[in-house]
Amino acid sequence: MAVTSMANSSIGNFNKSNRISAPAPETPWAKISTTPTGTFNDGTDDWNYWVFKSNGTLTVGRSGRVEYLVVAGGGTGANNNTRDNVGAGGAGGVIESPEYARIDAGSYAVTIGSGGAAQTSQNSAGNDGSDSSIGSLAVAIGGGGSGYRLEPGHDGGCGGGAGDAYVGTDPYTSQGGDGEFGQGFRGGNGHQTPGGGAGGGAGGPGTNGNASSGSIVGGVGRTTTIITTAIATAQSIGEVDSGTLYFAGGGGAGSSSAGGLGGGGDGSPANQRGVDCPANTGGGSGNSDTNEGSPFAGAGGSGVVIVRTRV
Repeated sequence: MAVTSMANSSIGNFNKSNRISAPAPETPWAKISTTPTGTFNDGTDDWNYWVFKSNGTLTVGRSGRVEYLVVAGGGTGANNNTRDNVGAGGAGGVIESPEYARIDAGSYAVTIGSGGAAQTSQNSAGNDGSDSSIGSLAVAIGGGGSGYRLEPGHDGGCGGGAGDAYVGTDPYTSQGGDGEFGQGFRGGNGHQTPGGGAGGGAGGPGTNGNASSGSIVGGVGRTTTIITTAIATAQSIGEVDSGTLYFAGGGGAGSSSAGGLGGGGDGSPANQRGVDCPANTGGGSGNSDTNEGSPFAGAGGSGVVIVRTRV
């Protein structure tokens, strides 16, 4: 009896003072009543996804976990009759949801930022892109327009490239615009004539200008796996390269310098207009020559919002 009593006493003490708490239940995934764009399997789980390429409403019937990507509109490059002297546009900022992000029940206005407008004024700086958002849950900042000659690039989600710098001073006195912390990178600095800087991207900074005007490449965009590359191609959003999906590449500066992966526009060759960035990429446009008439530097790429929940 004594042995039994001790055993029972020991068990009783363990239950009172050493009980292991059950783990808290995992937060369920949100229930979204807006009709999904589609469903896919990532090799492990099934997902519903929503792609917004224009303004709309996301209606959440039950609070819970959610994943999202918000891409703002990209900025535009500057134009000049010596195109290498001016900068390129910065890409739109990108916000990707943190792990275990949560959304409350309710209706959310989804806003898709427009790209900066194509320039219609000769010899002028670039225009900024517009913000994209899911209500107040996530607001991505529009890309910074580029600087004209001897001007800094504009701040934005990603910074615009600067115009050239004063001769006889520090070769990089013209500064690229700053990117929004956590959303994108700065634009390239301007170099002594010629030498406009490239636009910043959501995945890397724009290249600084240089005296030869060569390879002033736009900042690379941000990669994501929130949807598959096949869906992105079918929806005509972002830029797919070598099996990877990119958004928000910066514009290239200098003759035919490449824009960053993610919709960034190339710098225009001599005597050619700038080219508009693809829609729903957030890309910044390259700088351009004024000699072919208006419009000059191409428009920035509009933004996009992607949301997904597990089925």
